[in-house]
Amino acid sequence: MPLIRGMQHYRYLHAYSREELEDRFVRLQEENLRLKENANKKDDEMKTLGTKLRKMANDQSHLAQIITGRGQLGLVDKQMNIAVEDLQQKVQRLQRQNEELKQREHIARQQHCLNNGRSLVYSGHKKLQNNNFSCYPKAPKNVKRLGGGGKYPPSLLEEARAEICSLKEKNLLQQSHIKEMEGALERLQDKLKEKEAEYEKKVMQIQQEETSKIWSNVENNVTMTKLQKQMTDKSNIVAELQERLLQLQESRSTLKESYQTAVRQMNDLLAQLNDEKKRSSQLEKQLQVPIMDNDRVQGLQQQLTQLKEERDLLRERVSNLQKSTCAACKAQKLQLQEQQLQVTQLQTALKAELVDKKAILNKIKSEEETNEELTAEIRKLKIECQEKQQKLEELNSHLSCYTEEGEYSADELNEALQLVKKQKNPTELQTAGIVEMEDRAKAMQEVKDAHDKTMQALQKSKNILSVERINCKDYKLKLEDVTRRRNKDHARYEQKLKQQEKLLDAREAKINQLETQIRQFGSTTHTVQSEDNRERSSCEESVHLECGENLTELQIVGVRLSPSALKLLDECEPTTFCTYSFFRFDNHITPVVRGQNPKYSFTSKYIVKMDDDFLEYISSCSVLVELHQRLVGCDWRTVAAAHLPLQPLFEHDGKVQGSVPLVGVSDEAPAFGSLDYCIKLKLPVTEESSEQSSTVSA
Repeated sequence: MPLIRGMQHYRYLHAYSREELEDRFVRLQEENLRLKENANKKDDEMKTLGTKLRKMANDQSHLAQIITGRGQLGLVDKQMNIAVEDLQQKVQRLQRQNEELKQREHIARQQHCLNNGRSLVYSGHKKLQNNNFSCYPKAPKNVKRLGGGGKYPPSLLEEARAEICSLKEKNLLQQSHIKEMEGALERLQDKLKEKEAEYEKKVMQIQQEETSKIWSNVENNVTMTKLQKQMTDKSNIVAELQERLLQLQESRSTLKESYQTAVRQMNDLLAQLNDEKKRSSQLEKQLQVPIMDNDRVQGLQQQLTQLKEERDLLRERVSNLQKSTCAACKAQKLQLQEQQLQVTQLQTALKAELVDKKAILNKIKSEEETNEELTAEIRKLKIECQEKQQKLEELNSHLSCYTEEGEYSADELNEALQLVKKQKNPTELQTAGIVEMEDRAKAMQEVKDAHDKTMQALQKSKNILSVERINCKDYKLKLEDVTRRRNKDHARYEQKLKQQEKLLDAREAKINQLETQIRQFGSTTHTVQSEDNRERSSCEESVHLECGENLTELQIVGVRLSPSALKLLDECEPTTFCTYSFFRFDNHITPVVRGQNPKYSFTSKYIVKMDDDFLEYISSCSVLVELHQRLVGCDWRTVAAAHLPLQPLFEHDGKVQGSVPLVGVSDEAPAFGSLDYCIKLKLPVTEESSEQSSTVSA
């Protein structure tokens, strides 16, 4: 059979001339070279596409590095990287298929040559050889030529032409398939560029939002530190004010002592003046005597000049004492004004702090709104990611369809597989599928890990926001407590300042009273009614009470002396005054009055809180009132005492009045007389008392 076929081929070949066959062979060789060049070009194009895909993957990784801290964008970038890797794998598969087709072409040519069974040898000429391989082998020696001449059968050329046409068609199909793949790649690249632009915009927005959040947090921290510093500064100011108050109290006590010493000195000076007046009166009486020696007169004149000089010195001392007391009062007033200025400054600072607090609350509200907007944007991004995943799945399905369309016949695939098995190890085919499965599992695991990381980041952000809200609430409560404390301290300091002003006014009034009394005692006796009218206009004030406070009034009406007491006093109209102390307040002194039945009409008012100590004092104690006699100058002595009971206040609706017996200090006159008094315990007073009063605060 092979011999018969060979003979038939030779018959067909003899029908053509040698030149025609050579031309056709050269043309076929040129076409084969062109096909090889086209295949090489396609390989180069596939390599360039691979490099472009690698660049795109690198760009995607660069974008992923830029987008740090945002979980969902990183997840989308990973999905895009996975899609790019899938496309690279598909390109590699196409390259492998191209190589397999080339090998199949080569194998088909070899098989064609083997099936012909002989080589084309032209008579009288040399053999034509191909660059890659000899297409037609040598004919066997035992086969004879037929037909006399170098003629070959035409069927061989037709088969070669059909083979070449089929190869051209396959090449065209591959080119069209490659063009479609290139178009798909360009579309994917355009989509990737659009998505990259969108992602860059979103990244810029997110970075701006994060920077704004960071700056807002920094500003909040700065404001909180400023507020804390202001709190510490103001607490230091309050401590300084307290120290100043203590210093003022100490200075007040020193002023009291200095005032008492000044009063004592005044009394001493007045006693000296009285003695000198007595001496001067005695000297004047002596001068009236008609018989006097000149020496005695000169001595008296010298004594008078000395007395005048001493009087001038005493007047200067008195004026100096008055100036010192006035200067001390002015200094206290200046200190009080400074404290009032500090209080006003504290009020302005508190108002500024309230404004800052309102601004902080507004910032917190704006941050909460931005957080809600961010959560909404995160939800939108999740929805977009799901849509893009669906699009990628659709693209994968389209690519799988493209790969399935380029199927070939079973014989050709078997031949290609046999050649691949000869060149490659058998284990590679088994591991390829396993590697693909492992890659897919890894990709799925990476996607799951990225999703878990994003969820953890979101949970952390939620926890941080909740902690910040709790801290803001705590800071609000602390600020409110501090403002309340400051308001209370401010009100308390204002009350103390008012009370101190009242005390200073009362002391000034007392000083004026004492000065007037001293002047009147130095010249003549005084009348009680005129002093009462002065004190009414200067000392009486309306007392304002707060919740939980009551007003207690204690009035010493007068004293009725017994005859034994008048004998003991050695005076028909003695000058007397009373002293007493109530609860925890300072001692009080009634005016000095002359007469057998003096009327003091002295009222003292006390602002008292109805606590356990005060109630126990009223139920178990009494007020000790001592009666004193004024002697020459500022000397005095205690004559009698009386106890005013306080328990009847509970029985007579807070008002007790009557008389109490005076008990003498000495045994000579135990029944010294009686003391008239009146005690009231009442609520806030709106009317002004018509009697002489002096208000004292605890």
